[in-house]
Amino acid sequence: IVNRYVGENELTAIETMRAYVDAQEDYAAQDRDEDGVEEYAQKLISTEGMTDGLYWPTDDINGESPAGGNIDQAELQDAAKGEGYFGYKYKILTGQGDHIAGGAYDYVINGNMIAGFGLIAWPAKYGETGAKTFAVNQHGVVYEADLGPTTEQIVKYIDRFNPDDTWQVVGD
Repeated sequence: IVNRYVGENELTAIETMRAYVDAQEDYAAQDRDEDGVEEYAQKLISTEGMTDGLYWPTDDINGESPAGGNIDQAELQDAAKGEGYFGYKYKILTGQGDHIAGGAYDYVINGNMIAGFGLIAWPAKYGETGAKTFAVNQHGVVYEADLGPTTEQIVKYIDRFNPDDTWQVVGD
């Protein structure tokens, strides 16, 4: 039963990674902060009353957020408590490393994330809610790796999309 639960969470994490790419593209299609620059979101959840992230509660003024139709409200509440979203935690990556075509560079230029985007997802409780860590960038290819029982500590230091040869591409 635990293996089935882990597998379901991992599949949901992969789906969430792919939905993140779509949401970022949708977000960047408009100049949401009216600064003259169409940029990617640097937050997953918007500041209350604002549209500065990929998700905000639907209302008459701002409409549905780029991620709005894909968000499970009960799981979102669990994530807010640090329990993970379907057993996974997520962090936006602000650059890419030298293992990626084009080499290392920042996605954020002059305060706007315009040069790309990335996301990493890892199990909220390694071995219980998942085992694989996932990463994706603006090209939409999801990578996976098992970082082991110290995943939480390792991910603290990851701020760039930079899968090396220990990561594998997730199939369709």
